Amino acid sequence: MSSLKKVLIASVFILTAVLQLNAAQQVFCKKIVRDHSGFAIEAFHLLVPCDWQFEGKVDWNLRGQLPEATSWFKALSPDRQASVQQWPLVQLAWTNNPAMQHSYRSAGIEIMQPLSATDWLRHYYIPRMRGNAADIRIIKTWNLPKMAAEHLEMAQYDLRMFQQISPSNMPVNLKTDAAGIARRQALTLEAQQFWDARAVKVHVQQP
Repeated sequence: MSSLKKVLIASVFILTAVLQLNAAQQVFCKKIVRDHSGFAIEAFHLLVPCDWQFEGKVDWNLRGQLPEATSWFKALSPDRQASVQQWPLVQLAWTNNPAMQHSYRSAGIEIMQPLSATDWLRHYYIPRMRGNAADIRIIKTWNLPKMAAEHLEMAQYDLRMFQQISPSNMPVNLKTDAAGIARRQALTLEAQQFWDARAVKVHVQQP
C-alpha cells in the first residue's frame, strides 16, 4: 500500500500596495499586458496613472501535467514611493510520500507544511519577498472571506474544466483561505511607507 496519506497543493496569489497620500489629481492611461509566448493575445489591461512606470508579463510553466499560464505586473510612481504589484504565482505542496515530493519538486513546486494565509504572509512572504526591507513592523492582519469565496468559485470552475479534459475518479476537496497584512517601514525620521499585502491560498486536497 502506498505511504501517501494526503496531498495538499496550495496556489498563492499575492497583491501588494505601497501607497502614500497625494492630493494631486491623477490622469490614468490604459496599460496592456500581452501573452507573447503563448497565444499572442492581450491577457489583461489596467488603468494606471500615466506618469507611473508599468511592466507586466505572462509566464508559462511547461513542466507540469498541463501547460499553465500565470501573470504578474508592477506599477511604480515617479518618486518610487508608491506602487501596486501582483507577484508571480507561488505554488506549494505537502505530502509525506518521498516519491511525490520529488515529482512536485521536478515540476517547480516547493514542498512546505500547510499554513494559513495569515501565517503564510508572516512567515513566507515577508522574509522571502520583502527580506531587504529594513525596520518593518506589522500593524495588523485580517481575514478576507469574500475574496476566499470568489477564488473558491474560480477554482471549482477550473477543476470542472480539467476533469472534462482529463477525467479522474480520485476525489478532490477544494478549500480557499485569504488574508491581508499591513506593515509599516520607517525610511527616515520624517517618512514612512505603509505596505498592504493580500494573499489567496487555493488548497487542492486529495485523500
